[in-house]
Amino acid sequence: MNKKAIKWGLVIPGGWFVILIGAAIFLPPHSTRFALRTVPLLALIVAWLLLTAIALVLYFYRAWLRLRTVPNKAAYAAWLSFQIACTLAVTVMLVSLFVPSYVTSPRQAREWALEQNLHVMRAIINQYTLDLQKRPQSLDDLVEAGYIKQTPTDPITRRNDTWDVGWSNDPKMPGIVNIRSGSIATSSKGSAYHDW
Repeated sequence: MNKKAIKWGLVIPGGWFVILIGAAIFLPPHSTRFALRTVPLLALIVAWLLLTAIALVLYFYRAWLRLRTVPNKAAYAAWLSFQIACTLAVTVMLVSLFVPSYVTSPRQAREWALEQNLHVMRAIINQYTLDLQKRPQSLDDLVEAGYIKQTPTDPITRRNDTWDVGWSNDPKMPGIVNIRSGSIATSSKGSAYHDW
């Protein structure tokens, strides 16, 4: 048996094991934000993925070249085809398990940005009300008072003039108390963006 093949057969899965342990330690469990501490881990994953791909291609290429020299060509070709099929199946399975959880679709990114915008804008409206003892009459009041540089863009409608503002029922202090997206579309969570 070839000692070099055994060595590579242990090194590559061992490397993936170390990377998975590193991912379990360093990647945030339920965060949708990109952490800078994950950059070295992602670089290691890409480098190890390339090394694995090169090693597999070389292994199977050399194995197919060896086909001419083996006495039982049919059995060897069948075994090699089985190995290739298993390798491809495991690769597809791992990609389908791990890639969707770490890759964010553009729609999910816009939804996350909307959640952040709504959270920040509601906090700013409350801060404006507490500081000035009056509620803003428009989003432009927040800009003029220096609480924001400009009215943010609604990530769903991609415009900054479609925000739906909620007004106070208090006649002593009228003004904006809430802000929502102006979109009536349904989110990936099944609720309307307008109801967030």
